[in-house]
Amino acid sequence: MFKRFKMTHCHLDLLQCLTAVFIHFLTDEDSNGTIEKEELKKSFSKLEIPLTEEEINDLFEACDINDDMGMEFSEFIVLLCLVYLLKDDPAAAHAVS
Repeated sequence: MFKRFKMTHCHLDLLQCLTAVFIHFLTDEDSNGTIEKEELKKSFSKLEIPLTEEEINDLFEACDINDDMGMEFSEFIVLLCLVYLLKDDPAAAHAVS
């Protein structure tokens, strides 16, 4: 069958790096451990990632899996995947909503 997934040193380093990005580069202004839509917008601006209001809304809605209006760390990982996959095809961004 399938081997049980084990966190290796490399995986732990990557997880720590992603956690640091979530904590240090995103703007959790109210310190509640989640990123709200407006905070995400400010974060993209701070990182100089040019996205329209509609693109930010679409990404946020696609990544807020539990619909609690806040992006948790696991949902942030989904956001990273979507941004990576859509980076070369801006027209595809509308397909996520």
